[in-house]
Amino acid sequence: MRSQHALVLVLVLSLLLAACSGGDRAGAPVAADSAGATDAAAGGDFTVAEVQMARTYDSGGSPVTEPATRFAPDDHIEAVILTEGVGGGRLAARWRFGHDGPVFHEEAHRVDEAGVHAFRVAKGDGFPAGDYQVDILLDGAVVVSRRFQVGD
Repeated sequence: MRSQHALVLVLVLSLLLAACSGGDRAGAPVAADSAGATDAAAGGDFTVAEVQMARTYDSGGSPVTEPATRFAPDDHIEAVILTEGVGGGRLAARWRFGHDGPVFHEEAHRVDEAGVHAFRVAKGDGFPAGDYQVDILLDGAVVVSRRFQVGD
């Protein structure tokens, strides 16, 4: 049990160190003071470690090779989630028009082990240009929000 706590502590410290290392990253977390959106870890041993936005994603478990925060109206938009820890939970993506705007799509599924998971949205007649946000939920609580744009 002590070794599991040590492993979790090492993972948390590694994530904090990575977050503090600076630099711009596509799909960076929404700051806690930005219109009420937050980027927080879920409680327990099973957590969301990373979320990246992409146009395409190979569901073979590999990382995103081309992260994006700007999409064309006819793009497929992927939220790729890396989970870590032991156990599982109910993972969901809540897609919004605007930052903290109305929800236009929500999808959820149960995950029973850590790994890479993805949610995809597309709109047959294209997304309207503008600002968007996807909230990633673990067991009903928002743990990460990502903002992105659609434009020509």
